[in-house]
Amino acid sequence: MRNRKEISIRDIAAQAGVSTATVSRILNKKGGYSDETERLVMDIVKSSSYKVSEKNREKAVGILIQDIKNEWFANVAADLEEQLYRQGYSACIHTTNEDAKKTLWYFEECMRRRFAGIIIVSPTKEIAQRAKGAKVPVIFIDRTPVQKEDIVSIEYDHYLGGYMATEHLIRKGCRNIMFLGVEEDNPASRSRLHGYIDALEEYHLPQSEDLIVHLDDNYHLYDTAYQITYYLLKKKLNFDGIFATNDLRAFGALQALQQNGVKVPEEIKVIGFDDISLARQCYPALTTIRQNTQELAKNTVQMLLRLILEPETVENRHVVIPVSLVERGTA
Repeated sequence: MRNRKEISIRDIAAQAGVSTATVSRILNKKGGYSDETERLVMDIVKSSSYKVSEKNREKAVGILIQDIKNEWFANVAADLEEQLYRQGYSACIHTTNEDAKKTLWYFEECMRRRFAGIIIVSPTKEIAQRAKGAKVPVIFIDRTPVQKEDIVSIEYDHYLGGYMATEHLIRKGCRNIMFLGVEEDNPASRSRLHGYIDALEEYHLPQSEDLIVHLDDNYHLYDTAYQITYYLLKKKLNFDGIFATNDLRAFGALQALQQNGVKVPEEIKVIGFDDISLARQCYPALTTIRQNTQELAKNTVQMLLRLILEPETVENRHVVIPVSLVERGTA
């Protein structure tokens, strides 16, 4: 009996009851077959250990990204596309909106179209689990939702960013710092929170649960941050600094403060995370933690190409990109 690892097109054709020519056309997407035959053949391919050679794969990479309308995600997509183009690969970008069904559909579509690899930005635990058994290289960036040893991932140093932001506010004189934007299912948000908590402990400042604000709305970042900050001001919550988990939330908080007559940074200081263009354009300009999207894209594409062409050379399967503090007018 033939070893499963040595299964060939001839074996697949025999199991499906079709010719080897039909199997070849299906694998190369040449047409001339029914949908039913394609499903039958691809089901056999997926259930076997058959490996499609590089020449049968498109020189294209699928990119699954959360929200292309968000500037930070748009920058990541643009920088990934540019890096792939430089290496002779095209990018096929899909916006998932963190919809589990939509994400899985796009993932399966990338597999069906025989892409050379898949990059998933800000993945959920569900898609990370599904991707473990993928027959093409998959890289996760920005979040690590499952055990690191199970996946290949590239992310920023979210913990250090949270620590640096909080430390900066403390050094500027803040003693009651609000953490604006805890997201329970977001590993990056939790890492930033841990950095915030450790900075408070390092400087012997008390941690208050009232100052840790949970915001799980990823599609109205400005609005929800504005509304909750406005509400907490009216409620007379005592805080003299705000660390927001992204710049849009920081801007929402800044607007709420200004519209309530609060002077920034004299009375309350604000710091964001990402360093999108808005951080430079608002007034006062926003102090923030910068995530270099070009560096992220460069590292991601380099890693992906190694996984495609020289997988045996990949030793470090988890890369952390440093962040930096950009000091402007709000803190």
